[in-house]
Amino acid sequence: MGEEEKIIVEAKQGNANAQLLLGLMYSVGKGIPRDDEEALYWFTKSAEQGDAEAHLKSFDKIGVHYLNGKNARYAQKHLFQTDQQA
Repeated sequence: MGEEEKIIVEAKQGNANAQLLLGLMYSVGKGIPRDDEEALYWFTKSAEQGDAEAHLKSFDKIGVHYLNGKNARYAQKHLFQTDQQA
């Protein structure tokens, strides 16, 4: 099993760091096709785990997607949901 597959498995099992890494992989298309909506989904899942570092990184990435106009409506929705959980 390759590194990408391990990250996917761990992310699906709820590992916040793996979820953050999977979001980054989707964000840039590393080892998997680039998909901004999937990236935002995994950034949000990572932030929801309560890990402070993952929360900050996820919040930052969601904000960057919003500011860059990538899926702005989706990012805005999740940005405010994540902010309210903090």
